[in-house]
Amino acid sequence: MRIKLTACLIAFFVLNTPGVAQTRNPNTITSASTKPPLTSTQPVVEVLDKDTLDIAGDWKLTYGYGVGFPLISPQTQPVHFDVIGPGQHGGVRFKGQYTDGHPGTFVGETFYNGRGVQIVQMMLSSDPLRYLEVLCGKHVKDPAKVWVMGAWANVGHAAGGDPKGGSGYLANFEMVKVIKVIKPPIKPK
Repeated sequence: MRIKLTACLIAFFVLNTPGVAQTRNPNTITSASTKPPLTSTQPVVEVLDKDTLDIAGDWKLTYGYGVGFPLISPQTQPVHFDVIGPGQHGGVRFKGQYTDGHPGTFVGETFYNGRGVQIVQMMLSSDPLRYLEVLCGKHVKDPAKVWVMGAWANVGHAAGGDPKGGSGYLANFEMVKVIKVIKPPIKPK
């Protein structure tokens, strides 16, 4: 169920975000490589990519409130994630929370199979509010920063809201890892 939801949300935003669409054929190498596409008679014996996403640490999670990039009406909140073990699909499982006092706990997993980029899926829950939010996205290979872009959806109205039920919400997000620069000690003269 979680993998299907991830695939649906990512497909929706990839198809609806200009300039983000990728080749859909899983047998096509989407890099600048001149290798021919893989066929069913060719065994895969080499790793085509090595994506290293370290989800542990501090991040700036920016929610957009509309479909598309750049984000529409962005709001940024600091979060922290800790790895809790290996994932079932080549990545890691993790947990986290906002570091600015917002309620809720994140649980998530990264997915990777030695090709392309890592997929990130996480859920935010806040039990007293009966609030649920799902975020899923992809690691963007960028030499200037470590970041994830994707989509988020929530259950809609808070507890005690519209008795007919919430309508939910769907929009884009991005997460940028906070890289702490350690300055070398100053040498006395």
